[in-house]
Amino acid sequence: MENNRMELDDLLKKFHEYSTQDTTVLEYAWNYSKEAHSDQKRASGEIYFVHCVAVADILVDYKMDQETIAAGLLHDVLEDTKITHDTFRKEFGEEIYELVAGVTKIETLKFSSRDEAQAENWRKMILATAKDIRVIVIKLADRLHNMRTLKFLTREKQLEIGHETISLYAPLAQRLGIFQLKSELEDLSFKFLFPDEFQSLLAKVQLRYVMREKLLENFKTGLEKHLAGTQVPCRVLSRAKNLYSIYRKMLRQEKPFEEIQDALGVRIITDSVINCYALLGTVHSVFKPVAGSFTDY
Repeated sequence: MENNRMELDDLLKKFHEYSTQDTTVLEYAWNYSKEAHSDQKRASGEIYFVHCVAVADILVDYKMDQETIAAGLLHDVLEDTKITHDTFRKEFGEEIYELVAGVTKIETLKFSSRDEAQAENWRKMILATAKDIRVIVIKLADRLHNMRTLKFLTREKQLEIGHETISLYAPLAQRLGIFQLKSELEDLSFKFLFPDEFQSLLAKVQLRYVMREKLLENFKTGLEKHLAGTQVPCRVLSRAKNLYSIYRKMLRQEKPFEEIQDALGVRIITDSVINCYALLGTVHSVFKPVAGSFTDY
């Protein structure tokens, strides 16, 4: 009991780092969900409530509002317990009810196609079903924790969920601009769908980029100094290409890992086409472009 209290305190502390909202609803949602799922366990053998907390924790990492985090704690109550829609609505009000009901509705959609065009139709259907974009964010957090614990399921289930994740949910995360979540969903799917290829590529990446995060940060800092002198409004984002993106590029270009050039990447974002070319000129004056590798979109 003491341990759970500490977990709740940790969650509230993280939430208060970016929000001044009163957390009475969050505390009530925590206790309500814990009680509702008290007799349920996950495939791992853990109590089911651990999953609800993990989903809420992911939502706090993305600085979501209290209602979304509360809905994250409660996201399986309508689907997996005996609590009725009417009872739930009376307990938590219309906003949180709609979020949880939206996640529950997505759960009823059963995706099985291997066709990309069909997958795009399903993604549109999920977006249309959700109404509130926060429903999608909760669902993505739910899927991320399920992927992190996928090893406890049968091989058949791993393949089914891995395919659904890489076809539906990773592209949805990308569409919402949640790139870190998208990358983790892709890499976890890759790990279960193509385990040999995943392990082989992971070993090569680790060997080649032991210092890749540090290297990237240093380059980004240097680039920002060069761009600061231009007076052009911009922001610089850096990223180490995730494993699945590298693997896909290897397949597309029919090249081995050693010949993939942009496993580390920096993105400069500005507000107009003219400014884009102005910044590109500055970059090319400092860093010489590699012949044959420049693309003007």
